Amino acid sequence: MSSGGVTSTNLFALIMEEGIPFYHHAPMHLICITFALGLIFVTPGSTGSFPSEECGSTLRAGMGLISSPVLPGLPVQYPAGLRCEWTLIAPLSRRVKLRFSEFDLQSTSLCKADFVEIIQDGENSAPFVSTVYCGQQLPPVTVSTKNVLRLRFFTDNVVEGSGFSASYDTGNTSVLT
Repeated sequence: MSSGGVTSTNLFALIMEEGIPFYHHAPMHLICITFALGLIFVTPGSTGSFPSEECGSTLRAGMGLISSPVLPGLPVQYPAGLRCEWTLIAPLSRRVKLRFSEFDLQSTSLCKADFVEIIQDGENSAPFVSTVYCGQQLPPVTVSTKNVLRLRFFTDNVVEGSGFSASYDTGNTSVLT
């Protein structure tokens, strides 16, 4: 739940790849730190709104963490009205393994309010295989069927729950031949 002083509940998205931003939720602000060309750019954010471009991204690093955004203050809760999508891309000869360490979303029948959707084939066109999760039970470890895995996070207009935290890895998930 904690690694190197950064807890999974205050982590927005941590990516270990040059040029990809690191989003961190500080007590009252969203801070974006971007590593590019050996330089560090720090962009203070604002409170209360999370546009879709700040919620999700394309990740090509070999490993990293993904967490739902959270509102400032306590209790820790994710914002209402989110539509987030992370695309995890491994080298062609590898697969993506996704493991949740925290999971607290609104629980509803058929997961129609707040939910995480994991899309197996990674393609943006149908048909694709997806699984939807909500509630408080950790989803099972998921290994992609190809080298791309998509994770979507949707919330309705009522804030419920503290969100999720998941790690991904492409290191030991070779495609079987």
